[in-house]
Amino acid sequence: MAKLRYLLLLLITSCGAFKAPNFIHSESIEFDSHIDTYLESKLEYLGTNQSYRHILIRFASLEYPTLGRCIRPHDDSLRTIEIDSASWAAMSHARREALIMHELGHCDLDKGHTYTAPNVMTPNLIGGVYYFNNRSSLLYKFFNNL
Repeated sequence: MAKLRYLLLLLITSCGAFKAPNFIHSESIEFDSHIDTYLESKLEYLGTNQSYRHILIRFASLEYPTLGRCIRPHDDSLRTIEIDSASWAAMSHARREALIMHELGHCDLDKGHTYTAPNVMTPNLIGGVYYFNNRSSLLYKFFNNL
């Protein structure tokens, strides 16, 4: 038992600071900076950037007007965010970020839609220019359930 504790201590201290695994990943590098932004914002507003759900983000062909969707299986195993590839190609960076925040709100934070606009979780995706100009207040409301 002492050897096991020693090995565990050695593993943790020899690799630098221990970092819990992040279970949000994607099939495309196009999503990676937006995942990083979500996790940085989550840390800033909630004090943690960890997600204990397995979430995969990938491109799909979705029927208009759906831009993205969170698929949550009944057994709460792998959750999947599908993003419409054609819509994504036409979006600004800010609108892409808003979309990933919105879908991770569903998949990671179990948020539903809100009808109090303006808000990241409204059913109609917020415009990129508005999101960019009001990002701080929108993210504050998003993470603080306002």
